[in-house]
Amino acid sequence: MSIETAKHETPLIEARNLKKYFKIPHKGMLHAVDDVSFSVYKGETLGLVGESGCGKSTVGNVVMGLHSATSGELLFKGEDVFKARRNRNHELYRKMQIVFQDPYSSLNPKKTIKKILSEPFLIQKICPKGPELDDKISELCNLVEIPAELLSCYPHELDGGMRQVVGIARALSLRPEFIVCDEPVSSLDVSVQAKIINLLMDLQKKLDLSYLFVSHDLSVVKHISNRIAVMYLGQIVEIADKENIFRQTMHPYSIALLSAIPKVIKDDNERGARIVLKGDVPSPLDPPGTCRFAPRCWMAREDCYTRPAPELKEVSPGHCVACHYYQISREMMKKAETANTIQI
Repeated sequence: MSIETAKHETPLIEARNLKKYFKIPHKGMLHAVDDVSFSVYKGETLGLVGESGCGKSTVGNVVMGLHSATSGELLFKGEDVFKARRNRNHELYRKMQIVFQDPYSSLNPKKTIKKILSEPFLIQKICPKGPELDDKISELCNLVEIPAELLSCYPHELDGGMRQVVGIARALSLRPEFIVCDEPVSSLDVSVQAKIINLLMDLQKKLDLSYLFVSHDLSVVKHISNRIAVMYLGQIVEIADKENIFRQTMHPYSIALLSAIPKVIKDDNERGARIVLKGDVPSPLDPPGTCRFAPRCWMAREDCYTRPAPELKEVSPGHCVACHYYQISREMMKKAETANTIQI
């Protein structure tokens, strides 16, 4: 079933108005995630990108229940995970797993790889210790290509790439339908990154998995994602199909992010406009009720500092943007590309 066909059906995962505030003593509430909504369909990868501190990893943690949501809904096949009774909640989360950013700290250093991979089966009482468990671990290792001789090793004896493969294997042990990938390749070498990304894509085809892929690396997200959501200071400012995000970018922050992607050029005529953002990021402890990006926006108007914050709205089929002047941002970008410069 294609992604386009899936979009006419109920989303596998749907987040509605998710909020996560952290209480900071003597300072107030930190708005880490502030009214975020998105959907992920069966067999799809939604890339979630933004600079450090924008709240993208917190979104993944809230979705997985590692942080309790301040408010909002999370639907799995139409059923609210947050409101489900405890036993039912556990059943739903068995179908949702996470691959963490740091493959070393996410693995117990005192246990062998075999014991680490055994834990999900034993904790969920899928099978007891014995030949049946050994068969399941062997099947899991074959799926992600972990050599059998590594099962007796400890995490510190493996390289970073293989440790992350173990993390992926652990996430797959309960045969989930949805996986949050929280910057799974950010700490790895480029060559190893490619191996992990290709593994995730192969597994997605074999097992019909859906991913929420969190990353700050737009090149990686472009390679693996079907749709991309761009976050800024706790909010999604643009979301669209991969092709539209890169070809018909509308939000000025998204345009600035894309301009920062390194490119191989043959001559100066191919050099695109590079946008260097200036100004200060508003404090997440007291975010403004107006546009949060305005203090750094290279195309902000006077009323961007006074009008209520723009809502994320659909401006073309499947393309949503939160900007008062999204209509003219693309026109400005085209002129800038012609001149190979942007005046900020």
